[in-house]
Amino acid sequence: MLFKEQFIKNTRVFSAFLGLLCAILLCFFYFLKLLQPFDDFIQDRFFHLRWTQTKPHPDILIVSIDGATLRKYPWPIPRDYYIKVLQKLSALGAKAIAFNIMIDSPSGKPTVDQELIESVKSLKNIVLPVFYDYSAEQILTPLPELKTGSNGLGNVAVYPDSVARRIASFVFNQEIHPHELYLP
Repeated sequence: MLFKEQFIKNTRVFSAFLGLLCAILLCFFYFLKLLQPFDDFIQDRFFHLRWTQTKPHPDILIVSIDGATLRKYPWPIPRDYYIKVLQKLSALGAKAIAFNIMIDSPSGKPTVDQELIESVKSLKNIVLPVFYDYSAEQILTPLPELKTGSNGLGNVAVYPDSVARRIASFVFNQEIHPHELYLP
């Protein structure tokens, strides 16, 4: 009893002990990622507080696959449609085309695949995606022929809750070519 009374009365020792205990608990929670949802929530709130809705620059056109497209065409959309879209965008004067659809395996139609590869090589302004899946810690890159024919690669991270809060800043693998561009 005497030790307990002296320990609590000695505020410096007691404060140091409580501080050390809190630090140990925070480290424990941090390494087990128990604080991650709370951190994500706080980060989202700060983002929404500072966010101002702006319209994209008029020179930027976003072409997307929406529900109407998926009702009209089967998924996966045949690659010859991608070829037509890429060529049409280039013919309309697109300075750069960020193509955010992963083509990491052959389609089963070698002539269409080869035509897509040739189209990407000839257009010279296409950036293809590199997907980094944070939950699986896995990297997906396009077909090697597409990768070398493109103007670069852009990092498209896949997050467990589909919200981009952080981007890993490291080299993905040892097969990076100098012309490839990794963007957040």
